[in-house]
Amino acid sequence: MRGRNPAGPITGAPGNPGQFTKRNRPPAGEPWVWLTNEMITSPAWQAMSLAARKIVDRLMIEHMAHGGTENGNLIVTYADFRKYGIRDKTIASAIREAVALGWVQVISKGGKARGDIRHPSYYALAWLPWRDATPAKNTWRTVRSPEQAAERKRLARQRPKPEFMGTAPGEGTWSRAA
Repeated sequence: MRGRNPAGPITGAPGNPGQFTKRNRPPAGEPWVWLTNEMITSPAWQAMSLAARKIVDRLMIEHMAHGGTENGNLIVTYADFRKYGIRDKTIASAIREAVALGWVQVISKGGKARGDIRHPSYYALAWLPWRDATPAKNTWRTVRSPEQAAERKRLARQRPKPEFMGTAPGEGTWSRAA
């Protein structure tokens, strides 16, 4: 059924497909990140907690702030996550969850700032290619069911310090540290 769009012409109308194509693009001069239907309907996306989703969102903002050219070299500090509305107590577990579900990779784990010396973590969005042309990992595709997603979330919440947070379960080292 065709309807009227208060912002413009009739929606769903076959009238002028060229006009629709022109309007259905990211705004010129605006940074953007793509998400596919397959991604947002996947068990990995649907299982994400709000805090993990905010981690992904904040990393997307950082990615866009660099014109989409620094994936794999994205720096977002705990202070940045806090300013974005993620509680202190939730940041680490939300990062682990986003990694476990395959949306984020921790390239280099930082450490606590000591005076003027800072050691930030470096991140990558797992569905996008890296700045050095390394292809996207798309580790979110390894989550095949809601049950598998729930198990990964459970493991991520249990683990206070993964051996390597940049590794998703089933890829490299992802065993509970003794």
